[in-house]
Amino acid sequence: MNFTKKGRVHFHTFDSLRFLSFLLVFLRHSPVPEDSFLYYFSKQGGIGVSFFFVLSGFLITYILILEKINNNGTIPLKKFFMRRILRIWPLYYVMVLFAICTPFILDFFNISYSNEGYQPNWLLTLTFLENYMAMYTNQLPNVSPITVIWSLCIEEHFYIFWGLAFYFISLKNIPKLLLGSIVFSFIMQMVYEKLQIPTLDLFTNIHYFAFGAIPAYIFVFREDLIQKLETVSAVYKYSYAFLVLAFIVFIGNS
Repeated sequence: MNFTKKGRVHFHTFDSLRFLSFLLVFLRHSPVPEDSFLYYFSKQGGIGVSFFFVLSGFLITYILILEKINNNGTIPLKKFFMRRILRIWPLYYVMVLFAICTPFILDFFNISYSNEGYQPNWLLTLTFLENYMAMYTNQLPNVSPITVIWSLCIEEHFYIFWGLAFYFISLKNIPKLLLGSIVFSFIMQMVYEKLQIPTLDLFTNIHYFAFGAIPAYIFVFREDLIQKLETVSAVYKYSYAFLVLAFIVFIGNS
C-alpha cells in the first residue's frame, strides 16, 4: 500500500485533556475536604489513569502510523524508543529518587506517615516492574509517590509492545491489532478476576490504549469523517464535554 507522506499535527487540546486526567489522579491522592466542590471529583482517580492510557494510545498510534507512512512502511525503532526514553525516564527516575529519600526526610523532620503497603523492591522499581510487585502482594508500596508508579510501568510496557507491533505489521492490519488487543484485554480481565489477581498490567489495560488508537487511525485514514466532525457546532461539543464531566461526578458519587 502506497500513501502520500503526511506532516504531523500538533493537538493543542491534549494539554487540557492531560490536565483533566492529572487533576482526577491528584485529587484522589489528596486530602480534599468534604465540603469542597472538588470533593465530588476526588473519587475517580481510576478514570484519570484510564484516560491517560487512552490519550497515550491515540498519540503513540498516530506517531507510529505517520512514521510508517513517511518511511515507506518501516519504523525507525531506535529513534522511536529514544524519544520515549528521553520523555519518560528523566522525570521517572527523579520521582524514584525522591521516593527513596522520602522516609529519611520525614524521619529527619519527625513527621509521622502511614506505613501501609509493602516495602518497595528498588530493583523492580528502577526497571519498570513495580506493577508486578503490586500484583503479587495485592497491595501498593508504602512509600510515596511510588504508590502511583504502576501506571507508568504499564505505559513503558505499552511503548515497547506497540512499537514492536507496528514495526512488524502492515498498515492494513492495524485494525486487526486494535480489535485483537481489545478482545484479548477483556478476556484477561475475566481471567484475572476469576483468579483474584489485581489488573495492574498491560495485558488487562491494553484495551484503553487500543480504544485511543481507533480515533488516531480514523484521523489519518478517514479525513472525510474528520471534516464532517469539524462542521459540528461548538454548542454540541461543549455540551458533550459538560456531559462527560457530569458523568464522572455521577459514577463517583452514586
